[in-house]
Amino acid sequence: MAYKVDVQKSICYDFLSCIARFSNNDRYMPSEKHNQDIYNWYENSKDLVPNSIKKQMDLFFNADTAFGMMLTSFISENEVEEIDDLISIIEDTPADIILAKFLSSGIERKKDLDEDLISKVIKGEANAIDYINTKTIFSDEDKWQVLQFIMNQEKMKSDVVELLIWFNENLYSEVVNENRARVAQYSKDLEERIDRYGDEYVKLLLPYDVAQKEYDVITLAISYYLEKSRMLNIADGVFVYGYRYFDSIEGEHSILSGKQLFKALADETRLNIIRLLSKRAWYGNEIAERLNISNSTVTHHMATLILNNIVSSYRQEYRIYFELDKDRLKKVVNSTLESIIE
Repeated sequence: MAYKVDVQKSICYDFLSCIARFSNNDRYMPSEKHNQDIYNWYENSKDLVPNSIKKQMDLFFNADTAFGMMLTSFISENEVEEIDDLISIIEDTPADIILAKFLSSGIERKKDLDEDLISKVIKGEANAIDYINTKTIFSDEDKWQVLQFIMNQEKMKSDVVELLIWFNENLYSEVVNENRARVAQYSKDLEERIDRYGDEYVKLLLPYDVAQKEYDVITLAISYYLEKSRMLNIADGVFVYGYRYFDSIEGEHSILSGKQLFKALADETRLNIIRLLSKRAWYGNEIAERLNISNSTVTHHMATLILNNIVSSYRQEYRIYFELDKDRLKKVVNSTLESIIE
């Protein structure tokens, strides 16, 4: 693969994403498009949050700036698995380094990141207003907040640490175990997708202008709470996706499923099986005898055809029959060709 990808399973990504979801839940109106369980959890929890914490959430995790999601780099760089460890690392990190992470959220592309200039801005050796106005994509309101961070770096750090500790102890600790299991399964599913589709799939996940050469490693992580959204740490190549984000990608890009389909069809024995099934349903022993192959070979090829929804099976008495959905096969093949030859 051209892309070097690290799928990380740390629950810390979901923890930060959970705060982001809580802060921006109004953007997820209750409907069949969104996870009702998450919405109900928010409704049951929102009155437990003090106003001071709500302000901090809006400050660090609003969708427009997402300063707090820049903390994902501490997870990937230190291979942090537990939330308490992440908070300890942030507590031990100098405020100017945290501020540099926050400032990097204002870049649109990796090549726009000027770490030396950011360092000078933080140290007061370069004009902060000029940098923010000319080198970042922050809104006017957010530019003002960035200036406050620069002038009050220790307060910025203490506020974000206070938020992380409060949210972990009072809200996330109640759901961490069930979310840990979810994240493990989602991560496994993502690894299987990448193994199946390769670079083509990774490219679809990344922002359109992100090139592999910009990063030594691209870090991918999954969150339950982001659903169909994603949070991007462009500066450090850390991308966190909602667990439903991948369904929308595969639905929009039929070439992915088509690639697997053509692999399944690119075998003489499987094509012979399809020719048989195009006439009627057959059971395993019949196919083996007709094609002069073993029952285990039939089983092997049927697994591939069933996995790709080319063939289905049903039991009748003591026999398992296989049948072909000719109309569906024609439709998938034609749609895949149309997506390739426009």
